[in-house]
Amino acid sequence: MRADPANLWKRASLIEANVKISKMLGKSGDRAASLTQCDKTINMMEKTEVEPTNAVIRAFFAESYADLGEAYSTAASDNRTPADERQDQWRAACDMYRRSLDILQDMLNRGILSSGDTGKLEMVAREIAKCDSLMRK
Repeated sequence: MRADPANLWKRASLIEANVKISKMLGKSGDRAASLTQCDKTINMMEKTEVEPTNAVIRAFFAESYADLGEAYSTAASDNRTPADERQDQWRAACDMYRRSLDILQDMLNRGILSSGDTGKLEMVAREIAKCDSLMRK
């Protein structure tokens, strides 16, 4: 069964709003609310069926996962966060960046990655390396 395109655009809009809320809450210092919003957003994304050839929505998902990685990185960078929780947040950030990279790599392999999105591959790979490095400390 194929995903309903109209419903998919509505879900994508809701996901976009939730991603922005997650980042905003993290930047404002409300770590707990940001992490709750991240979980809610990830759950929504995981329940959203996207055709593998839908380049627009898949690129949007790749960007959304990278933005969630940024939200987790913000939480992990907060010195008020206990050390064990910081490690958890770095792991979550790396996971989000890897999900983004996986989508972008798959799109590249399928020949549907736009030229405007190719730079995101390198950016996400750098963020993964940064997360991995910080988790080893």
